Amino acid sequence: MLNIIFINEQEYRDTLVGNELLQLLDKSVLLDADWGCFSRYFDEVTLNIALDNMVYCINNFLHSKKFDNIIIGWKFKDLELINQLVKHLDSKDVQITIFNLTDTSVQDVENFELLNKEYHKDYYTIESTGQIVKISYVDTTDCSAFKAAHILSMIIQ
Repeated sequence: MLNIIFINEQEYRDTLVGNELLQLLDKSVLLDADWGCFSRYFDEVTLNIALDNMVYCINNFLHSKKFDNIIIGWKFKDLELINQLVKHLDSKDVQITIFNLTDTSVQDVENFELLNKEYHKDYYTIESTGQIVKISYVDTTDCSAFKAAHILSMIIQ
């Protein structure tokens, strides 16, 4: 199955997870979206240019038929940015997963006990395309980037 994997990077160490996941998954490519927009004057115009660049690159990876896993790492402010991207992708038969990495040592969580690092998952449909998207919350407390990537790879496979 072809996968598009969004890693919503919040902390510095989250930026390292995509590189580790790239090594763990076969036939994978990583689009480290930081290249998409560096500007002291970040506004809606520069955001739209960055999103347009990502759509172009992701569609090229999809059309190449060379990759089974397309990993995108960026600090998405909200799901709407990802939904905007997905609307413009040629991804009809693709599994789309969004990973939100959380660190429970930083958050105010009472009686937090995990049997599974994927502590919450949900599915939603993008109305304009009918595309089903899985959003997954994964606890990365005390995890190295490699261990976090290993957890993500087990969820994907």
